[in-house]
Amino acid sequence: MRGPRRRRAHACTSALLLALGCGGPCGPIPGGRLSGIEQPYPARGFPALPDVERVAIEIGTEASYSVHTWVIVHRGELFVPADFFQPVKRWPHLAETTPTARVRIGRKVYPGRLLRVRDPETIQALRAAVARKYGVEPGSWASRVEVWWFRFAPRETQSRR
Repeated sequence: MRGPRRRRAHACTSALLLALGCGGPCGPIPGGRLSGIEQPYPARGFPALPDVERVAIEIGTEASYSVHTWVIVHRGELFVPADFFQPVKRWPHLAETTPTARVRIGRKVYPGRLLRVRDPETIQALRAAVARKYGVEPGSWASRVEVWWFRFAPRETQSRR
């Protein structure tokens, strides 16, 4: 689906989710702009989030697209994985071309940007952290699926004092 049909479908989905009161994604269904209490990007980084299983991320500023995903905090920085269990997953490609993002943790929404991680050592550490946090067994099909990692960073106009 391309062009006007896709925009109409996205608008209808967003309107439905707003009517349901989701203020972003609703379960596995992508949504639009995230609702919540706006917070500045944490000056000292993010605390460990052992009890937070997933966060909502919003990509873009005009026609926002939001989804739920797992979350890892590594060395005070927040990372989100984009696995390709579903081969038609759209948001990782959007995040590469439009890195402006917001993340909702609980009811708090933080502005930032998503930067793709390509460093093999960091990716290995993140995969190990996900395996520990989410119980991914070594050698299982889940441990072998393609994953793109994104670091949630301050926007260029923000500073991490």
